[in-house]
Amino acid sequence: MRPSGTAWKEILIAKGTSVFTGKIGEQVASEKCTIVDNGTLANRRGSLTVDDEGTQTQKYHLD
Repeated sequence: MRPSGTAWKEILIAKGTSVFTGKIGEQVASEKCTIVDNGTLANRRGSLTVDDEGTQTQKYHLD
């Protein structure tokens, strides 16, 4: 997941260098692929109680 995870970084999309640039609304992976952003997992990298804007983290499925 690391190579595609890196491609999701906002700075790469903003620069137009991500493979996902310009793909909003398009299917970019197999329907068998499920991506979950879960900032609530205890003791895991990237898990926090609140995000940078002070919003409580939650489990989010990317469709």
